[in-house]
Amino acid sequence: MVPWSAKSPSLAAVFAFSLAIPFSTIGTTHAQEPAAEEEAQPDPTDVYFQGFNATRAAEKLEQAGDFIGAAEKLDEARKCFESIQRDHPDWKKDMVAGRMERVGHAIAEIRRKAMEPLKNLKKVPARVEPAPDPAELKALEETIRRMSRG
Repeated sequence: MVPWSAKSPSLAAVFAFSLAIPFSTIGTTHAQEPAAEEEAQPDPTDVYFQGFNATRAAEKLEQAGDFIGAAEKLDEARKCFESIQRDHPDWKKDMVAGRMERVGHAIAEIRRKAMEPLKNLKKVPARVEPAPDPAELKALEETIRRMSRG
C-alpha cells in the first residue's frame, strides 16, 4: 500500500503548512488594538469652518434666488454647529451658539422668501358639477339594464 502523502504530495504539503501556522505564533506578542468603542471625533475647528462655509454658500444661493439650495446649505451648517455642541460642548460655546442663532434666523427668512411667490397665486375655485336629476339617472340605469340583457 502506498502511503497517503506519496499519493498526493501537494495535499500533504498544504496539510503540514496548516499545522505549522498556529505554532508559529507561539511566543510572539501582539499589541492590543484600541477598542472601536469611540470613533475619533473631528476637530471642532474644522467642523466650525465647514458650517461657516456652508452658511456663506447659502447666502450666495439665496442671492441667486435658489431658495431650496440655500435651505439645504443652511441645514448642512446647522448640523455642523449642532455636532460641535453635542461632541464638544465646552468648545467656544458663545461663538457656536451665536452661529446656531444666525442659522435659525436665516432658515426662517429663507422659508418666508420661498413662500412669497405662492401668496401671489390666485385661488381658483374648483368647478362643481350639478347633481344629476334623479329621474334622468333612473332612466339611464334602466337603459343600461336593457342593453346588458341583450
